[in-house]
Formats: sequence, C-alpha cells, structure tokens
Amino acid sequence: MNTPETSERNVLPIWLPMGKVGGAEASPAPRESKNYTYLPHMDDLRQRAKEEFDTFLRNKQIHNAVRAIESALLSGSSELDVFAMKTEIQRNLSDRSDISIVSTMPSSLGVTHDQAMVNDLSDLSVAGTKRSIASLRAKLRDHPNLPLSWCDLALAFCTIGQNAKADRCMTVALGLSPLNRAIVRAAVRLYAHLHEPDRAHWLVLNHPALKHDPWLLACEVATSQVAEKPSRSVDFAVRKLQSMQWSNEHSTELRSAIGTLNIKSGKDKVARKHIEASMVGGNANAFAQASWLTYHEKLVLGQPETLQSGARSAEGLMYASRSSGNYTDALKHCGEWMKVEPFSLRPYREATHMALVALGDGAAAEDLCRKGLELRPNDAMLKNNRAVAEIYCGKIGDAEKRLRDIVSLDRHECAVIEATKGMVAFRSNDVTEGNRRYQKAEQFFKENGLATELSTALAFHGQELYRVNDVELAERLFSAAIECSRGHSNKELELLIERARRPIK
Repeated sequence: MNTPETSERNVLPIWLPMGKVGGAEASPAPRESKNYTYLPHMDDLRQRAKEEFDTFLRNKQIHNAVRAIESALLSGSSELDVFAMKTEIQRNLSDRSDISIVSTMPSSLGVTHDQAMVNDLSDLSVAGTKRSIASLRAKLRDHPNLPLSWCDLALAFCTIGQNAKADRCMTVALGLSPLNRAIVRAAVRLYAHLHEPDRAHWLVLNHPALKHDPWLLACEVATSQVAEKPSRSVDFAVRKLQSMQWSNEHSTELRSAIGTLNIKSGKDKVARKHIEASMVGGNANAFAQASWLTYHEKLVLGQPETLQSGARSAEGLMYASRSSGNYTDALKHCGEWMKVEPFSLRPYREATHMALVALGDGAAAEDLCRKGLELRPNDAMLKNNRAVAEIYCGKIGDAEKRLRDIVSLDRHECAVIEATKGMVAFRSNDVTEGNRRYQKAEQFFKENGLATELSTALAFHGQELYRVNDVELAERLFSAAIECSRGHSNKELELLIERARRPIK
C-alpha cells in the first residue's frame, strides 16, 4: 500500500539559506531603538555580558569571550563600548585562531559581518548541492569565522542526507554566534529533522532573549509540542500578545503556534481566534500552518478570506489546492515546496500519496519517488511508495525485488511493507496470500490506533478484491475505510474507491 504522510505539522521555523532570511524575521525584535538594540528590556543581557567578561578575564576561555561580546551587542551597548571590550579580550588572548574569532565579530549589530549573502544554494540536485558544499568549504577554509556560512553548509549537508556533518557544522555556527536568532531558529529546525526535539527545545528554552522575542517564543511553543512537553512560555506569551506590544509581522508564528496548541487541546474557538490573527500580515509559515489545519484538522475559519491576507507558501498552496480537489495544482505546488525545503521528504511523500491514491498515476508517482530517492537512497517509505507505483505500471517483478531490498524497518514500516506485499500477491494471482498479508497489516494498524494507515490499507485491499471480482467483501472494506477516516480528509480515498469500481460497471 502507499503510505500517507501522517506526521503532524507544527510551527517550526522554515530553514532557508541565510541570504534568504528576510522581512520581520531578520529585523530586530519590536520596539527597537535607532541604535538597533535587540530587546525592549536589556538589564539581564548587560549583566550577562559583565559576568561572561569577568569569567573570561579569569579563565581566558574563548567561549566566554564570544558570549560576552554577543551579550553586549544584544544589550544595546554602544559601538565604542563593544570595541573596547573586544580590544581588552584580544589583549588577553594568546592563540591566533581565538584572536581571529574575536576580530571578525562586529562592534555593532548594524554591521553585516558575514558574507553568507553570496552563498549560492540554488541548484538543489545532488550534484549541484555537492558543488555548493565544495564552494562553502573553500570559503570557510579562508574565512573560518563566518557563522552564517557554517549554517548554510549545514543546510547543504542536510539536503543530501549527510546529517552527522550537518550537525557538526551547526555546532560550529552556534559556537561562533550562540545568540543569533536566525542561527538558533535554523538549529531548532535541524534538530527537529534529526528527531531530537528535546535538544531543539533546550536550545531555545535557554536563550537569554526568549521572553523578549516573539520569534523565539514561537520556537519554544512549537518545539514543546514536538517534544511532547508542556510549554513553559505559553501563558507568558498569551499575556504579551494581549498587551499588543508586538506587531502582526513579528507575532505571526507565535499566534499560529499557540493556535495549534489549542487545537490539540480541543479549544477550537480560542484556536480559531489565534490562527485568524496569525494570518493578518502573516508569513509563509503561518499560511502553511493555517492551510494544514483546515485540511487535516477540519478547522473552519470564521473569515476564510484571512487565508488570502498573508504571505503565500508552496506548502500552504498545496493544502489549499488539495482541499478543493485540484490535485494537478497540488502536485505542482509540491514541486515548489521541494525547492523551499530540499532536506525534507514530506513534499515527496505527500506528492506520491496524491499521485497514487487521488489520481492513480503510477508513472508520475514513480518519477517523484525516483527524485526523492536520489536525495535519500535508503528511505524505506519512499522505496515502498515506488514499489506501489511500479505495481501500478505493471512492473510486478521490479516491485517485488525493491520490497525485498528494504532493510532496517521499525514495526510501523514493516506493517506498511506487509500491505504492499499483499498487493504484489494479488497482482501475482495469489489471492489467499494477498488477503493474509493485508489482514496482518490492518490488524497492526487497528491495534495501534493508526486510523489513517488503517483506512488506506482497507481501501487498497478493497481495490485488489474488486480486481478478482470479490465485490461483496470489497464493498465491506470500502465502507470500513470511509468510516475509519471520519474526522479526516477522505476525498482521496473516495477517488480510489470510485476508480476501483469502474472496471465492473
């Protein structure tokens, strides 16, 4: 069977190349002074800068020096004061590389101190990404103290599935600039991608600017949901939003994250208020979240036109097209989404699911799986989906061999593969074996409360029974599939069932 994308969406940051981070996300936090201070309340950062500087004078450790300078910058200290601190730090350092790190740090946040803006990550093919990696490595050999470029190198490695190298590069970026909002948000997205939500949550929870920056508060609320922990900031964040201190542009993701949290708590009315507010001047991430909620959670906005008032995103447009049944446009938007988040397999899985279930287009699904497997050659679920596509195209032998080659599966993946092997058995005229394999998968999904997977397996099982003229049992399975999918979108299953019935009409 083709596996649907069942992971929940949370308002985690969209990880872009540093040169593309713009708008409110890249600007100082609200109520900044003309000297580009970062926070509305600076006493805690001034105190931290002093403590880190005093600690450095005692132990001469470079990480204390970097934190002292970062804290001084973010506290709104004058350029002259920061320059004096840097001079004193350099005077107390003996290691040339440490002196170089300090010398390349800015004396004012109004100065662009990293040449990351010229990093070219536009070619998202495997070969193109490897060329970008080579270019970034050469740049960082000559200028090793560019934190934004280290962050871009992490993104490039993550895109081709070299996650360990991406992790190391992000560690360097954070070491060079531990308080930089853009880098912290990129690290949060990387750690979530690496299935380390606790690590992502800890990073943002311990940021000294957390309670003064709505972008970081949004990260804390979102990562707490991924980590399945109660948010430590949500009540404070709600009070801050009620005080109207932050503009819509700055609070868009925070409102969206709080709205999503309320949806999961069953507070639809409160959730609707926050989601609608997030769309007024909202960014692409908030638009995608609102579109996802309206599609998967059946959130009904009181003012649907608010979905048109914010920024667009390919992901959000995909869900909007999917909701209206326009699967051709939805697949096109999936292609655009792949370019925005090249490291994520979600657009490939969503696209192959639509191609197979909604459209029954095996050739399109096979092409999408092939492209995804170029980036992640060992992804079990993409291999499974490609096997289903090959079955649709009549390549039963190829599908059977592909399924045999899949290794290192967890129990969920084993059940999905079992159902696909059931399809292979049916197409090989072994009805008994096909029924046995489908029933084994369906039993696992039922016992583990996996309603989406169960409804999909039942629909595919019914489709195969129609092919062998067992109409009575097929119709019972179709009814069970529709019933099981109540509360979730079942348009695509209905299209699959409609196609399955055509040959016998």
